[in-house]
Amino acid sequence: MISGAGEEFAAIRVKTKTSGFTVFQWNAKPNGDIFLEMIKHHDFCMLVDTPENEDASPIYYTMPTQVIDKWLKDDFREWVTTPGAKGQQRAEDNKRRLFYVDDDMGKLGHGYRKRIATYKHAWKLLG
Repeated sequence: MISGAGEEFAAIRVKTKTSGFTVFQWNAKPNGDIFLEMIKHHDFCMLVDTPENEDASPIYYTMPTQVIDKWLKDDFREWVTTPGAKGQQRAEDNKRRLFYVDDDMGKLGHGYRKRIATYKHAWKLLG
């Protein structure tokens, strides 16, 4: 939590990955929720892409939690209702929720580099 003047605050959830990997991953709770105690306003995820080169600076994406929650749920809903590579039904109890920060718009859960670009170093969203 970051507190500000008066009664204002922001919930900040941090998710990291190294730049050698292209995926951010979350685990759903048994009831399917991804984020606990999500609030309607001032709830953010800070995605941190940590470079493998220690001389480089991390890239920060300041994103409303509701945006990520919707993306992950929409992707999962499509994934679970689409047959697998061998035509099999996909497991509705799968807990993994992920998105790939790449440019492959042809695959489900991929192509997020462009989608998250507007949130890159968007500190202003924190108010």
